[in-house]
Amino acid sequence: YDPAMNDPKSKEMISRLGNCYGFNNPKLNDEILHFISTFYKWIESEFRPVKIYKELPLMMQRNGQLIDGIADLVLETKNEVILIDYKTFSGDSAQMQWKAKTFSGQLKIYMDILKESFPGKEIRGGFYFVMKGLVIWKEGA
Repeated sequence: YDPAMNDPKSKEMISRLGNCYGFNNPKLNDEILHFISTFYKWIESEFRPVKIYKELPLMMQRNGQLIDGIADLVLETKNEVILIDYKTFSGDSAQMQWKAKTFSGQLKIYMDILKESFPGKEIRGGFYFVMKGLVIWKEGA
């Protein structure tokens, strides 16, 4: 975790992401690196997390069924827990809102698991659209 995203591992990560999604060009890679760096700096200044969990395994049992998943990013502050789910979708604003709604059920379940894991803390969740550098918060969160 490097909020400035200056380390070589960060640049390699962006390059791998580009190769995976077919957009690997230096200008776009630099733009995405800027979005992610800005995002991490925003996290530090906005939330001042006391603990940061990356790829946090989540599990609970509901109605006799085991539910599990992996949270991309969980920020623990003094009073709340913030769940961020990364998305690489790159549509316009309306399309991103629609995409966020299509994944809101998954986010809600993850938030329910976090509510049990962090009793007494407010739980908030949202989606970070990496390709646009935009966070969309879950309605009612």
